[in-house]
Amino acid sequence: MKKKIIVIGLILLIIVISVISLRLTIFKDVTTIINLADNLSYEYNEQVYLYDTISIFDGQIITENYLLDTDFVGTKEIEIKYKDSNKWKKTYKYRYEVEDNTTPLLHVSNNLYVEVGKSEKDVLSKTFCGDNYDREVSLEIIGDLDLNTIGNYDVAIKASDDNGNSVSKNTTIHVYQKSNYSNNNSNNNNNIKGVDISYFIKNYKTDNTAIGLDLSSYQNVSDFNLLKENGVEFVILRIGWGPNEDMTFNTDNHFEDFYKRAKEAGLKVGVYYFSYATKLDEVDYEVNYVLDTLKDKEIDLFISYDWENWNLFKDCHMNFVDLNKMATKFMSILKDKGYKAVNYSSKSYLELIWDIDGFDTWLAHYNDETSYEKDFSIWQITDKGSIDGIDGLVDVDILYY
Repeated sequence: MKKKIIVIGLILLIIVISVISLRLTIFKDVTTIINLADNLSYEYNEQVYLYDTISIFDGQIITENYLLDTDFVGTKEIEIKYKDSNKWKKTYKYRYEVEDNTTPLLHVSNNLYVEVGKSEKDVLSKTFCGDNYDREVSLEIIGDLDLNTIGNYDVAIKASDDNGNSVSKNTTIHVYQKSNYSNNNSNNNNNIKGVDISYFIKNYKTDNTAIGLDLSSYQNVSDFNLLKENGVEFVILRIGWGPNEDMTFNTDNHFEDFYKRAKEAGLKVGVYYFSYATKLDEVDYEVNYVLDTLKDKEIDLFISYDWENWNLFKDCHMNFVDLNKMATKFMSILKDKGYKAVNYSSKSYLELIWDIDGFDTWLAHYNDETSYEKDFSIWQITDKGSIDGIDGLVDVDILYY
């Protein structure tokens, strides 16, 4: 009986000690402090990580760090899991805002010319406008304008997005009567005297550069060996363009022939693809077309993504982020397939619209010196080059090693 009492006593003692221990650990004051960032409002498509928004004193965040969703404007909720100072697992919820505070990009020439009797839509078609977020931007002409009366009208063109951001540009609209005579002085590349390839070799050829040309069906190349003899070291060939409405593609009429003859002449070959895509899922079809066309060909340099339908951008129902995502996806897939990929564009659009990391740039800037401040690996320096072996003008490129 005594043994039984002793055992019971020991059990009770253990229980009492356990309760005291639990009271000391479970019910001691919690010293965990949760701190949120001073500003929980972020711009659309801004890169923000979870740990940029919250920190904990005398506790531990269990949820792994991740990139927040900033793909849509509005209020978003976050739920994290953490351990407090007593090592108890808990959850905490808070909110952040995604905003669009960026004005649309609007380019309007100082002077616009429109035939009498045309509509405001015809006037606005002569401008360029797009937005980082909105896929539809409102354009309006502010000021007195009579498109049925010949004259010069000082007005402003205003672009507005759905989030209250707007920008205006002043311009003079010249309403004119179309003349009955044809303009015999129209630019014809075959009649313009080009800059001989020797100029670019003399001034830009170094141990770290190569001089080349980009070619398409617009060029009539009679002799690739003659191109090489005159200092050309590489060619960038247009593979094709698309997609069409039925998701088919168009291969450049000269691509197969140019590829074969360039290789036979010992020239290095790269290619560029001219994209008409307006949706991210179309990129998969574009890449498949490019890979299928190149399946039996060796590419020495790179494959370039070339999207430049700027005059149609307002009708594409896209924003600038959409465009950058398409280019990045196109080049990323090709990179995974073992190709080098680059993005082609002119200086102004590279500075204002393109925002791509991890890929080289093919810069188009027709000037003896470029003021483009970011890195580039190839420079299209002119579209008015001249060389024996090509009838007419040709683009000249400088490749940097």
